[in-house]
Amino acid sequence: MAAQTPGEFAVSTATRRAFWIWSILAALIVGSMALAVWKAASRSAAMSAAAMPSGAAAVAPGADVKWVLEISAVDPAGIVQGTVLDGKTETIYQRSKLRVIVHAGVQTSFVMGGLADLGPGALAHVTGKLRSDRAVDADKIVILSGFVQVRDASDSTP
Repeated sequence: MAAQTPGEFAVSTATRRAFWIWSILAALIVGSMALAVWKAASRSAAMSAAAMPSGAAAVAPGADVKWVLEISAVDPAGIVQGTVLDGKTETIYQRSKLRVIVHAGVQTSFVMGGLADLGPGALAHVTGKLRSDRAVDADKIVILSGFVQVRDASDSTP
């Protein structure tokens, strides 16, 4: 067995140190990615559950709500009336019996349109806080008309 020179020993230690540093860095990256996927999945599940309002009447005032609505009337002052829709698939919804009033004010952000795009028959995803009078103060309204469909319970076409 040959004797090691001082230079070989230093390279060997540096190699081991680099291996451990890269291993720890890789573990941190994998852990961060796993955390990001877990958070995205939990947000997606929460959004899906919120968009299907079975039991929506039991939501407490002050709670955050995320409902898909079929608009029935819009006031120029930003008061929107509509029917909450139950999600059957990502693009097919069914009318529920729950009717709500939504207040769209200056704090409300609109996506894929604006207040002028809301009219009778329009479809929108509303995010906001439920008030004590059971109306919703909208934080965000996403116009969904043309992207989703409303089907009656008797309609069985795909």
